[in-house]
Amino acid sequence: MIKKVSFSIFDAGETILGAIVFSVFFPLYITKYISVETFTFFYGIVFLISFIISLQLGKIADERNLRKGFFTFFTVSIFLLTLLLAIVSNNYILSLL
Repeated sequence: MIKKVSFSIFDAGETILGAIVFSVFFPLYITKYISVETFTFFYGIVFLISFIISLQLGKIADERNLRKGFFTFFTVSIFLLTLLLAIVSNNYILSLL
């Protein structure tokens, strides 16, 4: 019981951190190149889709005891995709960090 509660608290904190990153940093980058109306529409749709998918992935990770593997995979994936944003925007100095 305590393990489930502690993981639930950890998962909630991780979700909040992800929401902050996606709701603060990426909008600043994207709205520089895309109109605000278009961005807002697609941003809402993507958040709905990611919410539904994350619930299912969390369920799979809990049932099969793959939490650490999922956490590592998605952390590395997000890190690499963020670096790709810097490369695509021709900001090569930022991509080296």
